[in-house]
Amino acid sequence: MTVISIANASGSAGKTTLGVTLAALIAQSGITCDLVDFDPQGNATHWAGVDVTAGQPTIADVLEAEIGTVNLTAARHTTAIPGLRVVPVNRDRMEGIELRLSRLTGAEQLLRIALESDDDPAQVTIIDCPGSLGLLTVSALVASEKMLTVTAPGMKELGGLPLIAKTLDKVRKVYRPGLTLAGVVPSIIPPRSAGRHYTDALEQLQGQWTDKVAPAVRRAVRVPESYAAREPLPLYDPTAPVTDDYRQVLTWLTAQGALA
Repeated sequence: MTVISIANASGSAGKTTLGVTLAALIAQSGITCDLVDFDPQGNATHWAGVDVTAGQPTIADVLEAEIGTVNLTAARHTTAIPGLRVVPVNRDRMEGIELRLSRLTGAEQLLRIALESDDDPAQVTIIDCPGSLGLLTVSALVASEKMLTVTAPGMKELGGLPLIAKTLDKVRKVYRPGLTLAGVVPSIIPPRSAGRHYTDALEQLQGQWTDKVAPAVRRAVRVPESYAAREPLPLYDPTAPVTDDYRQVLTWLTAQGALA
């Protein structure tokens, strides 16, 4: 099992789009994939078309129950894409969860324990982290072998990359020596006609992160349409250029050994 966290220092950079789309593409390629929604907003759960009814276990129950009493198998949902399963979020249950978890001994280890004791693991697990660097993101990194991050093409957005890199380094030193940065994905890229600012930002990204920079993903109306339809991009519009952008990202990650 390979566990990859998708983390970012702030929201609205394409993090959940990357997580949901990669998970769907991985499953479509014949590799089983679990998508763990770890963001209290629950956008990955919504996008994957998963509905959580009252009393159904979610990721919050896995974390907050006594260790071993609520497992990932009980919380998983199948999706319209064969091989793709989702461990969902219930927004009400996630409200205030970081504060509640902070009172528990070893809270940052709970997701790792749940994944390592899983009796039905997928070949790849993707964790969609919150758009912040709090306890939940740290917990996800502790549970992972690899981290992906994503950035929009602006100088302000690029300024957040050192923060996530610093967090990764701390987690690696304290909890997870083998944790590595799998890549930085430039996302929501406007056309060149949008101005020099964006091309300058991309050039700066390439200069700073060199071989860690994945293929870029364009800005496209198909993304919000896909979210509104509650279908991942590879299901909603498999032939869209933006969907192919994400295929290129997956091909790049595979070549880098990120899924192994």
